[in-house]
Amino acid sequence: MKKARSYKEIFGIRLNKNQILIMQHMKDDKRISRRKLADTLGITVDGVKYNIKKLKDKKLIMRIGPLNGGYWQVNVSKNDLDNL
Repeated sequence: MKKARSYKEIFGIRLNKNQILIMQHMKDDKRISRRKLADTLGITVDGVKYNIKKLKDKKLIMRIGPLNGGYWQVNVSKNDLDNL
């Protein structure tokens, strides 16, 4: 039997638990790496890449600058994230 996924909504956009956690960690540390996110969340780096792509497609996050030396911009307030 498949485990049911739980989703939350913000601005009418469905987000899974990992997407919310990724944005919260990016808010706390805008220079966090994909590897550190994967280790923190207990998922693979590919899982982090997949969720980041979904968040970018939904315009909730964006990468500013180069891969090395850049940072993450989260387009959701800390208060809104904390309320999810």
